[in-house]
Amino acid sequence: MKQKPDFDSIKLLYEKSYSKALQTSSQKISTDVEDWYSVMNEVQFNVYNDIKYVGIFLYPLYPIGDYFIDFGNPFAKIGIEILYKDYGLSAKQDRINFFEANDWKVYTIESKNTYLNAFELFDRLKNPTETRGLDQVEYDEWWKFICDNKETNSQCLIYYIKQFHKKDFFPNSKYVDEDSEYGDQ
Repeated sequence: MKQKPDFDSIKLLYEKSYSKALQTSSQKISTDVEDWYSVMNEVQFNVYNDIKYVGIFLYPLYPIGDYFIDFGNPFAKIGIEILYKDYGLSAKQDRINFFEANDWKVYTIESKNTYLNAFELFDRLKNPTETRGLDQVEYDEWWKFICDNKETNSQCLIYYIKQFHKKDFFPNSKYVDEDSEYGDQ
């Protein structure tokens, strides 16, 4: 059985880590504020693994005011809220409005869209009779697929966020391209 997160402790430890990051200009904070595997449900765990796989800094249960966003980055002010069948957009709308009023960009993903990774979805939709490796897929075809499926697959959403908000996540990187032809940012 999953434990209930200790929200007070999570908030305090994130605040300390955020303050330290500001002092050192690192723009990274520690996720060691909770034993995430003991408190996350299966859907949250799927998204967390997608975030780690794609390689982007979105922190679980990040506090914003009196609320917690499912995954957020306080430096980029970008986050993800998971919508559940019984706790969907209407139930989370006040929270999302609060985040957006505080200059956060919030993406939503339905819980049912967290079970396939982007590569499995690509093969299922594009070529259901045989599996192609990504080495056989053109870059433009892959990124069009990511953009087209960012609302129907959590890993596609995370790739999209990483690509189109990379200036926010990696502001001092010399590897950040100016603009991309895909997406609406």
